[in-house]
Amino acid sequence: MTRILLAALVLLVFVGAWWLAKSSRPARTVSLNCAGTDQELERLIAALMNSTQQAYLIATVSGTDDFLQMTGGPTGVQIDFPLITPRQQGFESTIRQAATVRRLKVKENRGSDGSRFLDIDVTDDSRAIAQICRTLMRDVYSTSHDTVLQYEGEVFE
Repeated sequence: MTRILLAALVLLVFVGAWWLAKSSRPARTVSLNCAGTDQELERLIAALMNSTQQAYLIATVSGTDDFLQMTGGPTGVQIDFPLITPRQQGFESTIRQAATVRRLKVKENRGSDGSRFLDIDVTDDSRAIAQICRTLMRDVYSTSHDTVLQYEGEVFE
């Protein structure tokens, strides 16, 4: 009986030490920077959602200043449309209409400097979120399945 208790205690100490080492280790930052089409969205959103900390991903329509920004982690993703520049502000009604047609709830938020953002929270899986992003980019920026997008972001492992 003593041997069993001793073995259990040793196992408990090793498991506790392993968990403590893992949880106290700082998260490794992985920078994302690539070009592709909207087909890469699912893989990159999955990386965003698998991040151990709040992470971000930006998909910019190549050759333009038009982009879709996402922040998120394991519990879901927030799609952000900044309304800072006059061009971005010009898309506001299109963004709101595209979201309404798709039954997505838009929240207006303000940054610390007073800048406006339209935010859409989505908690689906990476495949469904990627489809929402594709649809919004097509509706708002008139992209197609072969439009080149520049991706940049940061996730944590």
